[in-house]
This record gives sequence, C-alpha cells and structure tokens, in this order.
Amino acid sequence: MKQGFRTAEHLSLSSRMTMVVLCILLSYTSVFSGELMKKGDDLYRAGKFFEAIPVYKQALRAEENPPITHFNIANCWFQLDSLSKAAVHYDLTISQAPEFVRAYLNLGIVHFNMDQFGSAVSVLERGRIEDPENLTMIQVLAESYRRLKKYDHAIPLYLELIDRDSSKVDSWFVLAEMSRELGDGDEAAAYVKNYPDAGRRQGDKYFMLAEIAEERGRFSEAVFYLNQYAVLNPKDRWPHYKCIALIQKQGNPLSAVFKAQETVKKFPDFSDAALLGGNIAFAEKQFRFAEELYLIAYKNGSAGGVTGLNNLNRYFTRTGDRESSNRIARILALQAKKQKP
Repeated sequence: MKQGFRTAEHLSLSSRMTMVVLCILLSYTSVFSGELMKKGDDLYRAGKFFEAIPVYKQALRAEENPPITHFNIANCWFQLDSLSKAAVHYDLTISQAPEFVRAYLNLGIVHFNMDQFGSAVSVLERGRIEDPENLTMIQVLAESYRRLKKYDHAIPLYLELIDRDSSKVDSWFVLAEMSRELGDGDEAAAYVKNYPDAGRRQGDKYFMLAEIAEERGRFSEAVFYLNQYAVLNPKDRWPHYKCIALIQKQGNPLSAVFKAQETVKKFPDFSDAALLGGNIAFAEKQFRFAEELYLIAYKNGSAGGVTGLNNLNRYFTRTGDRESSNRIARILALQAKKQKP
C-alpha cells in the first residue's frame, strides 16, 4: 500500500552537491596557469582523482596559489568519498581566503553528507555573510535546519528559496511536511496547494492533501482528493482501497461496500479491496454482498477470503440457512481438494 510520499526527490541533495563541486573545480582551471596545477586539472578531468592529489600537493610546495590548490585537493577527496579529508582542505582554503564563498558552500555540503547538520549550518551561515544571494547555499542551509528540526529557521529559508527561484516548487511539499510535524494542518494544506496544478507531482499534491484531510477528520474531503489522485494515476489501486476505509469512517458502510464492488470490477485481482468490502458487508449483515466479495478474495488466493467464507458458513449454519450453508461448504470443499498434494 502507498504509505506516503517519496521525499528523496526533493530532499536528497547529494547528487546535486557532487555536481557543484565538479563545476567549481573546472571553473578555475583556465584562471590559474601554474604547470603543476594544469597537470592536476588534466588528471581531474580524466577522473584520475587519486593521481591528481600528489600533483596538487607538489603545487602547494611550489606555492602555486595555495587556497585554490587546497580547494582542488578537497574536491578530489570529495570525489573519492573521503569526506573528512575533503573537509580538512576546505577548512584550509577558508583560513587562507576567508572571502572564498565556494569553499564555504562545499564544506557545508561535506558536513551535510556526513550528517553533521549543525556543522553545516555553522559553515553555511558564515558563507551567507559573504554571498547572501547564493541559492544553492540557501537550499542546503534550509535543509540542514530541517534535519535539525529547527523549523523556525528552515521555513523562512525555504520560502526565500521559492521566492528567488520559481523552479523550486517541490519545496512546497517540504514546507507542508514541516507544518504537519508542527501539528498545523491548515498551514500544511495551504503550502501544498501552492504547488502548481500543471506540475509533474500534481498527483502527490492530491495525495498529500488527502492525508492532511484525514488527519483532521475531514473524511469526505480526503475521499475527494484521493479520487483526484486516482484520475491522474489510473493504474494505482491503493487510493481506491483507502477510499473504501474512509467512506466507512464517514459512517456510510453500504457506500463503502459499493465502492469495494466498484474497485474490484476495475481491478479484478485486488483481493485486499474485496476482503475489506466483505468484512464491512459482514459486519452490516449484508451477507449477499459479503459472500460476493469474499469469493473474489478467495479466487485470488487470499487466506482472508477463505476465513470470511468460513465465518459466513458458520453464521448460516447457526441461523438454519441450509441452502446458503451448503453452497459455501461446497466452495470450501473444492478449495480443500485443490490444496491436497
């Protein structure tokens, strides 16, 4: 069953961060013309990061622009996933060139990727003093605060990010999730409604609105949004299952049964929906509907379907409905016969 949202798409920054490091390194290769630096840059471009490091260290000894050389060594260690070594050289870059904004950014990214969110915040806040307009820095800083659950800092930064860059619309989901954690369903719904209807995650927008509505006890509203989601995702059967449960919560058990019948007509092998509908029908003493739905679940190999038919058989036996009892007994006998080796 769909349990929630795939947040990695708008929260995971690691691949984007690697590209930041690569672009920053290459942007300096044409500026600094020392022979050793050029040799190291060529090795870096060829993906020979380990071989580039001793060449850059030779450049350090030759004093070929030490801050940039430390920066390039750090980039090599980053590419080799030696983040602690990368951090040492980014720190050295900053100590020698405090105005070098990109070193703050990359050091913040390193701390972020090491789950050292407090250190990332400290470095990035210093970097923002040098360059308050840097959108990548705002994004990583905002997410670092979010990971620390310091939402009073994260929320304004995400709002600033959206205001400065209209392409960052996925951030509305992040803002909504933070508001949900703060228990403010109204604000969460308001945030996610800002996501454009024509966006590629429009379906996720409706699904999150359904979750928020359910959390607030607004079951009819949740059903409405789930139906909107289902229109956009016609192959996803689980919103229909959720609608059955929500309609029952609304106090409309027969409507829930009808929704279950409609769902299994659309998805004939959806035994979970058939079983849920059968259980609701049985509880409401709608035994004809219960039998129909349990039988669908049974035919799809659901153990719950067999259990449901057994419960019906016991009820019919107890109430003297011999015809119905015999009919279900024959079905169960056939099942038992099929299971014999």
